[in-house]
Amino acid sequence: MAHMKVQGWAILGLILGLLVVQAQTGPVAPFPKNYTKNLVLYGLGDRSDGKSRNFYISPAAVEAVKKGQELPVGTIMAIETFSAKRGQDGSLEKDKNGFLVRDKPDKELHVMLKVAPESALSKAWAFGAYDPSTGLPQQGTNPLSDCLFCHTEALGTDMMFSFKEFKLFVQTGQIQRIDCPLPERQRCPPPRTE
Repeated sequence: MAHMKVQGWAILGLILGLLVVQAQTGPVAPFPKNYTKNLVLYGLGDRSDGKSRNFYISPAAVEAVKKGQELPVGTIMAIETFSAKRGQDGSLEKDKNGFLVRDKPDKELHVMLKVAPESALSKAWAFGAYDPSTGLPQQGTNPLSDCLFCHTEALGTDMMFSFKEFKLFVQTGQIQRIDCPLPERQRCPPPRTE
């Protein structure tokens, strides 16, 4: 029994090692110029720390999922964040629909780019983080430790935490609500595949 546990951990370590090697040697997701016009807004959501987010994806990904296909190589996803307004008592302000009222954009745009896999064990995504006002890389963000390791928890949904909501957007044409009960870069609950 102990031998099987060690063997299981060794296999998991190998898989994560291959993901790390690909991430370290693979491309970085580029800054998507004109992303608010060139990508499709499919979701809006709030975090418990007073951050409000927009979720964007490539039009080709929408068309692929409409046809029952997986996300194609070249798919770009982007998440931009905004700080919420606070009342005089420090509480977060919300609108009539329960969304946070946005105050100002953050200097934070997270980007994923689906690339051709170098390994059958990889889901083949490259990551990046940028200041959306300048297109320059976001200081203090490491695409490997801050992005890839977190997104490995969503391997069953092509490393996309909001895949369920994206599919609903494709089916209905309605922008979906994608909230996270956790603050900052904590891992939100893993996505359900149903």
